Amino acid sequence: MFRRRIPLDLVSAFRRTELYRSVGTADPRLAAIRARFLAGACDALFQRARQLVGSGQPLGHSEISFLAELELPSPDRWPSLLAGIQGPKTPPAPTRAPPARPLPPGRPADQVKLPLKLSIDVYLSQISVKPATKTRYRTVLDRLVSHFGASCDLATLNQDKFVGFADKVNADAELAIKSKQVTITAAATFINWHASRNSAIPHVTSASLKPKRLAPSWSDRADFSLEDMTAIFRCASANRRGAPHEFWVTIGCALTGCRLEELAQLHVPTDLKQHPNGIWYLDLNERPDPDGIVRKSLKKLSSWRVVPIHPLLAELGFVEFLRTEARSETGRPFSSYWAPHGELIPEDATALRANIKWSHKISKWGGRRLRELQKAKLIAPGNATYFHSMRHTFITTLAKAGVPEPLRAALTGHDNGGINGQIYTKFKDDPTSTFDALVMGASDLVATLHPNP
Repeated sequence: MFRRRIPLDLVSAFRRTELYRSVGTADPRLAAIRARFLAGACDALFQRARQLVGSGQPLGHSEISFLAELELPSPDRWPSLLAGIQGPKTPPAPTRAPPARPLPPGRPADQVKLPLKLSIDVYLSQISVKPATKTRYRTVLDRLVSHFGASCDLATLNQDKFVGFADKVNADAELAIKSKQVTITAAATFINWHASRNSAIPHVTSASLKPKRLAPSWSDRADFSLEDMTAIFRCASANRRGAPHEFWVTIGCALTGCRLEELAQLHVPTDLKQHPNGIWYLDLNERPDPDGIVRKSLKKLSSWRVVPIHPLLAELGFVEFLRTEARSETGRPFSSYWAPHGELIPEDATALRANIKWSHKISKWGGRRLRELQKAKLIAPGNATYFHSMRHTFITTLAKAGVPEPLRAALTGHDNGGINGQIYTKFKDDPTSTFDALVMGASDLVATLHPNP
């Protein structure tokens, strides 16, 4: 199959982003010849299309169907072609090269304008990222549109103009430093993605334009003290019978070290498992649901792992709670109590991944619970967040207990040890390899949990 990407300036004229044509053979040699032939034909087609678009004329049937109707070279024509090639051996008369001339500033006259909004749509339609990531990119790139305008010609966004955009982002007092860094980086990546595909668009650099961090990344969110965790557990335990989901999501995150979304998106019928030696564990992955649609999203590849369930969690009834929720409509642990945010079924019938967030409303509830605890002066005010700070506390507790970093990384889904740590040390695939580290390392944290009967 021959495939050729349509230049960005002609996408709107062709109303597609790529051209396809079967090479009509399984012979690699003939396929290569025909592919080169089709590549040259596409160059001629694009040149003709630019002439038509530049003169204000639409593309006709002959241009749209040109590649499909083109006759491919066949072996029975090669002898005549070879005869022509092997004609007189006289060298061709030397030709005089035209004098070199400097390139004119800007784009060629027949280059079609590239509106910024359309350029963003094309970029987001062609990059391979998860739906949630694509939504974040859309939000970030909308800042470019707000700054330059939807009809701004992408080819005019040179380094000087990009610096102006970065300066405006950095001056926005409502944006955190990390948000500013992400915005400037994503905008530059978008422009350079197009620049690598169209010589009329200038490359930009963002390295020296992003603001510097004022504190290390670990200080972005504080962890909880063991006294804080005692107050959190007591509050969750007090209403365990009336709101069991609030109790289980709290101690489930606290004693597994899972990110909230990792726990909330579990497809319990397939992701809750028991090892032959009796250990219950959670299999964190991005495998599709039984209907073939992926409704899970992990932060990175290192987040794929198995997490043993602490014996205290099993003793208190966490496994029974999960097995009960496995019979819910979605098979998720908490969707019967907090509805997911997004779409269970993709709008695009051909899509294999749903744009869904299982923890959105749970996170909002956690924020309210934390504010209640702070208002009651049970927890000191600060930059903590209800669920993610519990994850920080889990990691810190393991580290203080002397759990080695490879085992901590295996439990929490962090990178560790380079290629050797990821491939040859299979801690993340075997719950028995991390079970003892979990029990020993989380002992101080477990001691703070005193649920009401």
